[in-house]
Amino acid sequence: MKRVILCADDYGQKDSISQAVVSLVCKNRLSAVSCMVTQPHWQEHGRALLPHTGKVDVGLHFNLTHGTGVSVGKLLLKSMLRLTDPKWVQAECLAQMDAFTAVMGGLPDFIDGHQHIQHFPVVREVLLGVCRDRLAESGCYVRAIHDPDFWQRKGVRFKRLVLALSGTSAFKKRLVAENIPHNASFSGIYPFDRAEGYGKYFQGFLEEITDGGLILCHPGERDGDVGDPLAASRPQELAFLSGPDFPEQCARMGVRLSRFRETARESYPVA
Repeated sequence: MKRVILCADDYGQKDSISQAVVSLVCKNRLSAVSCMVTQPHWQEHGRALLPHTGKVDVGLHFNLTHGTGVSVGKLLLKSMLRLTDPKWVQAECLAQMDAFTAVMGGLPDFIDGHQHIQHFPVVREVLLGVCRDRLAESGCYVRAIHDPDFWQRKGVRFKRLVLALSGTSAFKKRLVAENIPHNASFSGIYPFDRAEGYGKYFQGFLEEITDGGLILCHPGERDGDVGDPLAASRPQELAFLSGPDFPEQCARMGVRLSRFRETARESYPVA
């Protein structure tokens, strides 16, 4: 039996996403929820999630791009050139952590990054510092997305290559060296413009993930938001995760949805 964290990203970004995520939590179809606290209605969305915090890990979806006027491409380029201001990154990280804590009543169970920014140069240094200074005793874990076999995966190989070149391996090594809790493996990336085949892609996620790994997902209700690059794929993911094929796949593949504390190494501090 493989114990796997299934995490829904972008909670709090908009109503159609948050409502879909809560519906899946109520059906025991998720084991983690990542919250974007920079949106105008975060407090309302956070309060809607509060009654369910005992069922899933609830984390901070650290955001430096959505709604900021900074594209992920620009942030990556500046970070690779070491031109990103670490003071700005730290101020944003601490402010978002405070916004999370003010609503949820405690520190996040984990931290990841919107559009996978957590491992970018400069950003990762700040995040590692925050983990050492503020989260060392909390049991908070960090999402690692390093995939050493990315070149063998079918689909979106270019995106996987960009992620690898932008520092996923270096970040994973630092997490290991500093004994910062993190997931054992990672999956969930697929061509979003082909989401009608999400069930087949998800079977591949279950095949490649290892015990203690994390699979990300982006469920959401249909809302016609042309500004959301995942607007068309979110309902497809929601339909699969809500339906009968999802638990049948998990049972057939020997996968059990688990929270991080059920998968963590003994050496990690787990609250």
